Amino acid sequence: MKTLAIAALFALSVPVLAGDPSPERFAVLVRQLAADDAEMRQAAQEELSALDESWRGRLDEALKAAADPEAAARLREILQGLGRPRWVFTPEKALAEAKRSGRPVVVVCATGTPDTARLAAASRLLSQTLAPAETVKLLRERCVPLWVDLASAAGEGVEQRLGNFCPDTDEGRALVDEGSEEMAVETMVCTASGKVVHAFGGWWSAEFWRAEVEKGLAWAVAGEEKAAAARKESHDAILAEASRLDEEVKAGGGKDPARAHRAESLHTLSRRYAGYSHSKIGRELAPAVEDAVEDFVGREFKCG
Repeated sequence: MKTLAIAALFALSVPVLAGDPSPERFAVLVRQLAADDAEMRQAAQEELSALDESWRGRLDEALKAAADPEAAARLREILQGLGRPRWVFTPEKALAEAKRSGRPVVVVCATGTPDTARLAAASRLLSQTLAPAETVKLLRERCVPLWVDLASAAGEGVEQRLGNFCPDTDEGRALVDEGSEEMAVETMVCTASGKVVHAFGGWWSAEFWRAEVEKGLAWAVAGEEKAAAARKESHDAILAEASRLDEEVKAGGGKDPARAHRAESLHTLSRRYAGYSHSKIGRELAPAVEDAVEDFVGREFKCG
């Protein structure tokens, strides 16, 4: 399983963006989109793709003025990507970018692609967890975001079993409702050198997800040994808070649903820390991704 389907798919500080280019630099980059040298064109597009939504007007003007067809096509692609994470889709490319930039890697394993989600957990992940501006900013500026399509990576047989189940069908919702959502979404954070320092399965709200990723980014800077200790400390703190909330809910006669819900969420998060996600800690990126795919295989039957 691992050596066939997966092989086919994958054939200090947390720096932020260096800052907006000057008007002169912006003009140079736009001109380079039409350069004779292919590497120069690609490098210019990558630098322009790092710009945020505030540059849309100037990029629109550059597109209107573009006489070169390839430059125009690249500008349209840049405009389409504004306000969205700049996903990469293989561990090799993620690690190359991490080495170049010095940023950790945030891995999102889900079913489908960022443009076409499959199954409820992936749909909710994209529409709720990853959509807020704060999340997009984190993914664009503080890490290398890697997207792994679990269904595609698992191979043709799994994709066929999934069929055409959509998030709004009973079959699509089953993966969440029957408790296998953990297998349909996995998030990992790796050091820039590719060692996993944090992982937590399942769909989470934007608030919970960002808080856990923020922890992982800090641990990625600290190094593996300190990261392992910090993750254990975080797990202990989660359990302590959940227990405290349980007591408060009990003392209040169960009349505080918000507090009860948070306690339940923290207990779930604790299980995710200690469950399938824990085996990925300290592993290299590519084998950890393979494990996430293997965790998913078989759980897709819950959709049928």
